[in-house]
Amino acid sequence: RSIVYTASLPGDRADHVFLRSLESGKVRQLTSEDANDTSPCVSPDGELIVFERGLRYSWGGKGANWSPDVLCTIRTDGT
Repeated sequence: RSIVYTASLPGDRADHVFLRSLESGKVRQLTSEDANDTSPCVSPDGELIVFERGLRYSWGGKGANWSPDVLCTIRTDGT
């Protein structure tokens, strides 16, 4: 049981996908590209995370406010 969300790290200009375990509280960063990853959603079987990625960066505001360029998937284990 986990929560998936996007956030930026201090000094980083992009938003990334994170997964937080509800049991341990451990947080794992799943993406780290120079792109804004937003709107994550976990598949019904809990194996995949689908998210939008904005590849064109414009300073100001978070990635969730921008138009996505591509739709991406990543496994919940980070692969």
